Amino acid sequence: MNKIIFHFFIFTTISFTFFACTTLSLDKAKDENISYRESDYIPECFDWKKADEAIEYFIFENKDIPIRYIMAKIDLTAEQLKLCYYPAFDNEELSESREKQYYKDISVKKFSKGNECTIAINATQFL
Repeated sequence: MNKIIFHFFIFTTISFTFFACTTLSLDKAKDENISYRESDYIPECFDWKKADEAIEYFIFENKDIPIRYIMAKIDLTAEQLKLCYYPAFDNEELSESREKQYYKDISVKKFSKGNECTIAINATQFL
């Protein structure tokens, strides 16, 4: 009998620990009519700052939502512009399937410092 109670207690504890959390569903958010003004996430004007001869950037932040984004304008016609990417593929590798290839992770900060970048973008999610 004690063994059954013990197993029931363990099962109940694990169940509550992993399955008792709830999240706000999108349907519930729609029902509550949560909306933001455009000015909360789109600024009235864009104050571009020069980072380099070919690069300008803009940072927007609203801690009330919270939202923060950084935008960059890059003049791709600039002669001094140099593009670096990781992993560096040669033409033969580009034609092969990338699914079988594995590469050691490198942080954007480390990549940027190692290549003396003015701007670095993690585009992994677009592969």
